[in-house]
Amino acid sequence: YLNGLLQDLDTILYPEELVEKQSLHEKIIFISTPSFMNELIVHKNNYQYEKNIFGIFSSGSLLTEELSKAVKSTFGVSPYEIYGSTETGGVAYRKQDEDSFWHVFPQIEIALQQNSCLRVNSEFSMYSPYDTSDIIEMLDDKTFILKERIDRMVKISEKRLSLPEMESFLNQWNYINESYVLTQETDRRILVAAVISLNDKGKQYIIKRGRGAFIMQMRKYLSKEFDNSFLPKKVRIVEKIPMNNQGKIIKSEIISLIKSKVQEPLVLNPTYSGNKFEATFVFEKNAAYFKGHFPKFPILPGVIQLHFAFYFLKNNFNVLPVKYTINKLKFTNLILPDAYVNFKLEKHSDQEYYFIYETTDKIYSSGIIRTEE
Repeated sequence: YLNGLLQDLDTILYPEELVEKQSLHEKIIFISTPSFMNELIVHKNNYQYEKNIFGIFSSGSLLTEELSKAVKSTFGVSPYEIYGSTETGGVAYRKQDEDSFWHVFPQIEIALQQNSCLRVNSEFSMYSPYDTSDIIEMLDDKTFILKERIDRMVKISEKRLSLPEMESFLNQWNYINESYVLTQETDRRILVAAVISLNDKGKQYIIKRGRGAFIMQMRKYLSKEFDNSFLPKKVRIVEKIPMNNQGKIIKSEIISLIKSKVQEPLVLNPTYSGNKFEATFVFEKNAAYFKGHFPKFPILPGVIQLHFAFYFLKNNFNVLPVKYTINKLKFTNLILPDAYVNFKLEKHSDQEYYFIYETTDKIYSSGIIRTEE
């Protein structure tokens, strides 16, 4: 108990675990992260959430306006967002259905550095005053507007680009769920790259018109707002943006995605649970892994099927084994370009994960990944 309130210290990883917790208590204050709340909303049609949550608090990264509204619509309460860091402790809060401003906690003092970044004076800070890298606009000594990190304002061809501003514009497009924009330095210049996840409408666009046509249309959309020198030269389409448990972008994984030549299949109708991930994959005919295998009769290589078994093992179960064995591995039918293939990855134990590629009348491949300590 804390201040007379019962604390449940279990970490909730899947929506069905929240549903179970809701059934055990009359009223709940829910402390979560943006990434998990997004999972709750994405899969809300698969679960029946009770309306017994009377307070929601989020920390780790910012909630989009759309996600904040969706959370309120689903649970009946608008979430409080807490701004802060390990170095500063909690600094300010906001509730987006009231306003978009950040309101400083009573015991915290803020100031503006010369570079327009926030300075925090706090007894909870590791160092006080602590100079952050977040650009703000101070409205008064207890209220501010949070803009972007100073390292996410870049200069290309003598012009300044706000990467968060481009992400916000992309996220407003009818086809995109979320995005992350970054820059890459080459010998000659700085290039913009983007990693995006699609909504169902975006996925259907690619199925009907192709990935190349989609990317061209995306650049055309961006050109309404941004200079042509800012348009992304590299675009990777993924099921979800890599984030840690606190909802913060994992930059190293973003960079790996940009560098990789193995494009993720289109992922349709994904469902997650504590022990199982299921989805329909579409391996597009223009993907690099079909080229040369074989020239006149392209098929999906077995090594690519294994690659995505491990890829989605990492994405959904946070398992990336250094040592492992693959048991009962079978390749029984050929996967052809543009085929719709059902994929299932199921946890049998902490060390064993079963995967299968199949349709209603055919099994393509299957096996068991056994991790070793």
